[in-house]
Amino acid sequence: MTPRRVILSIVLVAAAASMGCGRLSDARHRIDGGPSATPSITRTPTVTRTPTATRTPTPTATPRPTATPALPPNPGELLRWAQFPVRFCITAAGDGGYVPAAVFADAVERAFAAWAIDWRNDGACGPPTTDDGVNEVGWGVLRPDASPDDRVYEAGLTQTTSSTCTSFCDENDKVRLSEADITIDSAPPLEFRTRACLYSTVLHEIGHFLGLEHLPPPAVMQAQTSDCPDALTAADRAALAERYGRLAGG
Repeated sequence: MTPRRVILSIVLVAAAASMGCGRLSDARHRIDGGPSATPSITRTPTVTRTPTATRTPTPTATPRPTATPALPPNPGELLRWAQFPVRFCITAAGDGGYVPAAVFADAVERAFAAWAIDWRNDGACGPPTTDDGVNEVGWGVLRPDASPDDRVYEAGLTQTTSSTCTSFCDENDKVRLSEADITIDSAPPLEFRTRACLYSTVLHEIGHFLGLEHLPPPAVMQAQTSDCPDALTAADRAALAERYGRLAGG
């Protein structure tokens, strides 16, 4: 398998103007007579009730797991994951940026849910690091040397690593993603330090995490934007379905 890496990002363009009962017999007390010269009267034993038979519960059938739909053929060698759920962790539980950690984690989970691919958050982890076998999502500084007057701003970066089969391969599935790491810039221009733009950036970068490339506007996967789109378009969903077939859509 030959590894290859793809680095994709989104940039935001600043506009000039602008998710048990005891049986009854067991519960009775015996009553004995006290000392007397007169023989005690022998009491007729109380009839013991026959316990009611306990019904044997009807065994519940064990649910059968639902078969996972197969991935569609991939002759074009589009980047995609081969195993589900896709897993990720959030670095330092989302701390270190311009919103609280809980808000960052919520934005990440809502964005994954929006793409409707089976996913799992494995919890907190270290900073985004390539080639460590872990899919990390977290904050980072993307353009420390950017000029204050620069109107093109890199809001997020996704680095993916994939493997290409070179022998005894399934010709319809030769390329597979093996790692993806998302970095969200922790110090964007003030105009982009909003929860809406954070969610939009995360939504876009998760598209890259899933293997998608840039698409023409108005798709979420457009390369540049100034209005922080927050809803997937038909083009975004079609690009996802092209890679994952019936797996796309939850």
